[in-house]
Amino acid sequence: VQIYATDLSTKNFPSPESTPPNLHMRVASSTQFPLEWSNKFTLVHQRLLIIGIRAKEWPIALSEIFRVLKPGGAVLLVEGRPPPPTAPAMEKVSNLIITLLEQTGHSYDLLFQFDKLLTDAGFKDVHVHTRGVPFGKELGDTSVEYSRIMRAGLTNLGPALEKAGLIPSRAEYSALLDEMEREWREHGSEFDCRLVTARKPVELGD
Repeated sequence: VQIYATDLSTKNFPSPESTPPNLHMRVASSTQFPLEWSNKFTLVHQRLLIIGIRAKEWPIALSEIFRVLKPGGAVLLVEGRPPPPTAPAMEKVSNLIITLLEQTGHSYDLLFQFDKLLTDAGFKDVHVHTRGVPFGKELGDTSVEYSRIMRAGLTNLGPALEKAGLIPSRAEYSALLDEMEREWREHGSEFDCRLVTARKPVELGD
């Protein structure tokens, strides 16, 4: 099995010394994969880009996935949004993210449109699976890992929030995230997660 991973920056790649020989890392955008990848992959897995790809760019991104899949190949999308806030810091962070998305042309509403978007891109057998992903220290080891991932993703939004003038400084934003994590540990929370699967037809008209 050969695995190809893409990102916009090598900063997110592990060191070459720590990667197995069947893992190939490439700097590439989800809206423009290498031309030589057409009909190359059996499976494409893409996750947590609802705040990385603008709403108007999603049809392009899905058409690129369709292009690089072999006929009969499958796509798995994993996307989600933060839970409804249940405490003050959670509410402040939620409002910041929603405002940033509105200003930059991103939208959580796409979570409810993937079936249509994938069908429009040519995919068949589209299925949407919804589940809540709990996080918070008292909810077990798995939820602790989800908390770590969520915190890292929110931290990565710091520069964009600062550039948009939505936070006074990244230091104050970090302190807000610390308080939010305390609320997670105290109250627990749940990430609204959607797993979407679809298949590229074996033949045109399949």
